[in-house]
Amino acid sequence: MKSIPDNINHLWTALIMEELYRLGVKTVCISPGSRSTPLTWAAAEHPELETIVHIDERGLGFHALGIAKTTECPVAIICTSGSAVANLLPAVVEASMSRVPLILLTADRPPELIDCGANQAIKQPGIFGEYVRWEKNLSCPTTDEPLEELLLTVGKAILEASNMNPGPVHINCPFREPLTPENDGIDIAAYTVAVDEWLNGTAPYLEADISYSNVSSDREALTKSFDAARGLLIVGQLQTAQEWIHAEALAAQLNWPMIADIATPFRLSGIPEHLVAYADQLLLTRHRALLEEAECILHVGGALVSKRMQAFIEGQAPKPYVRITPGRLLMDPGHCSTTHIFMQTLDFLDMDSIESSIDAEWRDAILAASETIGCFLAGQFCGMTLSEPEVIRTITQTEASDVFFGNSMPIRDADMFGAPDGCVMKVHANRGASGIDGNIATVAGIAHANGSVTAVIGDLAALHDLNSLALLKANKVVLVIINNAGGGIFSF
Repeated sequence: MKSIPDNINHLWTALIMEELYRLGVKTVCISPGSRSTPLTWAAAEHPELETIVHIDERGLGFHALGIAKTTECPVAIICTSGSAVANLLPAVVEASMSRVPLILLTADRPPELIDCGANQAIKQPGIFGEYVRWEKNLSCPTTDEPLEELLLTVGKAILEASNMNPGPVHINCPFREPLTPENDGIDIAAYTVAVDEWLNGTAPYLEADISYSNVSSDREALTKSFDAARGLLIVGQLQTAQEWIHAEALAAQLNWPMIADIATPFRLSGIPEHLVAYADQLLLTRHRALLEEAECILHVGGALVSKRMQAFIEGQAPKPYVRITPGRLLMDPGHCSTTHIFMQTLDFLDMDSIESSIDAEWRDAILAASETIGCFLAGQFCGMTLSEPEVIRTITQTEASDVFFGNSMPIRDADMFGAPDGCVMKVHANRGASGIDGNIATVAGIAHANGSVTAVIGDLAALHDLNSLALLKANKVVLVIINNAGGGIFSF
C-alpha cells in the first residue's frame, strides 16, 4: 500500500479495499451515505479501483450485478446503514439465484446504538437471510482486533463468493465516530507491525485455490446416456464463456438434436447446425410426436424460459432424464430427473473420446419440422404491423451487439420468435428470480463492462427502475420499452 491512514476506521477500510483488489475486485459500486464514509473514502482513494456512484441502492445493486455477470469478476457494493441496506435485497436475491459474485459492504451503527431508538439503526446482520453464501458481522475498528483476522475475513468472503456455487456475500461494518479521516490519536504504526510484510507486498493475504475437482462417478453416470440413438440435448441458461465453450463441444460430439434456451449463445446464432430453433412452436404441432420419440434427455445448464418445454420434459417420465446443474443447486422443478449431476462445467469430459449413437433420420426429421415453422413465421412477419413479437424479431435480425431481454413478455417473445440467423452476439437476462425490478440498472452495468447493449423491457419494468435512467448517461445503451399497458403476460 502507498500510504497508511492515521485513523483506525480508515485503516481498516483501506486494508479491506486493498485486499479486495488483490483478490480480483476491480469495481466498487457506491450509494452515498454518512455512516459509510470510511468505506467510500477508502474506495475512492485506492489508485486502482474503479468507483461508480448511484443514488438508489436498489438500482446500484442491479448495476453491480450487470457488471459482475459481464466481467465474470466479483464486484463490491458499499451502502450506508438502515433501510439503505434493505433496498439491496432484490439484487441480492437475483445474484444468489443466478450465481453472481457480489461483495456487500454495509456500514452500520456501533452496538451501543442498536435497539435504543437511534436514528438509521436497524438489525443488519442476517438481513439477507439464506440469499448470501456467507456473512460476517465485524466489530467496530479497534486495536484489540488483529489485522490478520480482518484480512482473512476479506479472503474468506472472496472465496465464498467465487467457489463452486458463486453468489453474494455480506460483510457488515459498524463504525464509531469520527467517520472522516482525521487523526484519532491511535498508534497506527505499532498496530500494523503484524501485517507489515503484506503492506509492503502485492500478494493477497489469503491465496486460495478455487479450482474444482470432479468425481469420476459423474463421468460414468453421464456417459451412460450417450448410448441412446434418439437422444435429445437441452441447453439451459449458461453464465460463463467457459460453460458456452464446453456446451458447444458437447453438442458437436453428440450430434443429437439440440434445444437451446434463449439465455444461451446458441438460440439466436443457429449454432450448431443441429439446433432446433423453434422447439416451443414445434410442441404445438403434430410434429410434437417426433420429440416424444426421444429415448433420453440430457439437460445441461440452468432453467428454461419455456414453460411448454419444461412441461414436455416432465411428461416424458420415466424415460432417462440426466440433469447437469452448475454448482450445488438442485434445478429440477418437475422432480423427474433420473440422474442429477452437480458440476461447475463440462471440462472434465474428454470430448474426443465421446462415442454417441444417433438416429440421423429421426434427428433430420425434427430439424426439418423446425425449419418449416421458421419459414411459416418468416412469411407471417413479412409486412406485419408493428407488434411485440415483430419488435423482438427485428432486433434479433439487425442488432450486431449484445441484447438484454426483460422478464415477462420480452424474453418469452424472444424465445419463440427470435431469428436464429441474426446478428446478436450474446443474450443477457435476469433469470435467477426472474423479477422485473432493476432491469435498467442491470443493462447499464452490462454496457459499462461491455461497451454497449440493446435492451428490450416492458413498461412496468421501466417504471420499477426509473431512478436508474441516470446510469444511462455514462453508458452506450439502446433501450426499447414496449408499452402494453402493463401486465401483458396475463392477456393470454
